[in-house]
Amino acid sequence: MTRRYIAVLAAQQQLALANSAEGLAIETVTEVRMRTQARASPKAELRRAEAAAAQAHLSVYAQQQQLRYLKIALVALWGANEAGFDIVVWGYTAMVLGPLYSL
Repeated sequence: MTRRYIAVLAAQQQLALANSAEGLAIETVTEVRMRTQARASPKAELRRAEAAAAQAHLSVYAQQQQLRYLKIALVALWGANEAGFDIVVWGYTAMVLGPLYSL
């Protein structure tokens, strides 16, 4: 159980990082687009930035699916089919899983 719980914690952090990376990629596209429109950068730079943003978006989607899978694996220990919580929080004395599950 502890292993699955920690896997969910790690997946939450990986999703947060993926979201940050996607945000940066979108900002980069905006900046490169302005530079391209001002003819300070070639169109190829814009295409590369757009491809990086698309890749970042796919990474977010993949991390969301991984987190969903790990949550289901965790609650399967209690015989549930779906997670009744959004996030898992690490506490010093107990794991806090949400309103439906507690230790």
